[in-house]
Amino acid sequence: MKNKATEAIEPYLEADEVLIWAGQPKKGIVFESSDIVKTIYVIGLFAFTYFATKLLSEISIFIAIPIGIIFYSGCILLGLGRFFIDAELRKKTFYGLTNKRIIIKTGTFPKKFKTVYLNSKPKIEFLPNFDDTSTIDLGIKGPTIAGKGGLGWVPNINSYTSLYRLTDGNFVHQKIREMLELVEKNNTQQ
Repeated sequence: MKNKATEAIEPYLEADEVLIWAGQPKKGIVFESSDIVKTIYVIGLFAFTYFATKLLSEISIFIAIPIGIIFYSGCILLGLGRFFIDAELRKKTFYGLTNKRIIIKTGTFPKKFKTVYLNSKPKIEFLPNFDDTSTIDLGIKGPTIAGKGGLGWVPNINSYTSLYRLTDGNFVHQKIREMLELVEKNNTQQ
């Protein structure tokens, strides 16, 4: 019986490709070490909002209520909502490793694909996490101010390519290494 990840990746395989592994990131709410900084920022924003609405309510309650609603909603979204948004995005993310490439499929509508061809010799970095998962960074980063793991509010939306929060990361890392060696061997024989 095929798992959900295999079913999601198989339709996008080329004719001569073999699917070696398919999987998904860890499900549920995930906490990052950078969440400490984000939480402090949200607490500060919440305090600012409280004092601003308190001062505005002395001037006019009709100004204080809409501004308070907007800013308190933002605090709740940044403080709590991002964890649920991230969990939902990871639920719709699938990874595949073939004999030619690594495939990352995200979302249902619109579907987004990232492909890293193994013959491009990506720099693979294995990053263990504190919760018995691991992330495999594929070394391809887009232009970003915050950089890897920076201050992005939703960890799954980023401009760099990685296999995020894998429960079987050691196995996947080993398979990627094996495939890279095989591709390298095939390239030198040609």
